[in-house]
Amino acid sequence: MKKGLFLLAIVILLSVAAFANEVIVPTLSQPVMITTAGQSAGAAMMKVLFTKSQIKEFVFEKLVTSEQIEGYKTLVIVAGASSKGLGAAGIDLDGEIERVTTLIEAAKEKGMKVVVAQIEGTARRGASSDQLFSLFIPYSDWVIIVREADTDGFFTSLCEENGIPLTIVEKSIEVSAQLNLVFE
Repeated sequence: MKKGLFLLAIVILLSVAAFANEVIVPTLSQPVMITTAGQSAGAAMMKVLFTKSQIKEFVFEKLVTSEQIEGYKTLVIVAGASSKGLGAAGIDLDGEIERVTTLIEAAKEKGMKVVVAQIEGTARRGASSDQLFSLFIPYSDWVIIVREADTDGFFTSLCEENGIPLTIVEKSIEVSAQLNLVFE
């Protein structure tokens, strides 16, 4: 009898500990501003995924500034460095980091939720892209990625270290369904 109670107590303690470590995805609100960090095509892909979702109040702006986010409740940053995209935008990686850092700071001051996404898989992994993720994920409220992007556990570790909820989907097309789950 005592052994049974002891085992039950252990099971309860382990369950409580597991629940305490669970990171809950926040409820997000509209309107939404979608932008890029690194000027890859992923942000344009995210715009399409929002179009396929039930979220209707969103704007996509590649070079949005902190002055342009007034009135928005959620900022979605699709990160991934593209030298071609940065060149076309007339900005270098340092300038992009400065723009997005200022943007996140302004969003947080305004009480906005910040979402960081990686929906391009291994095509947008590398030193520059990983630098962007390392800088911006700690300030996010939710991270959503495709599984292929996390084969080395980079995102899992970064989110765990910072207590950020992470959602992993198999394919980018599945992002729309996840958006429907987290937005009011």
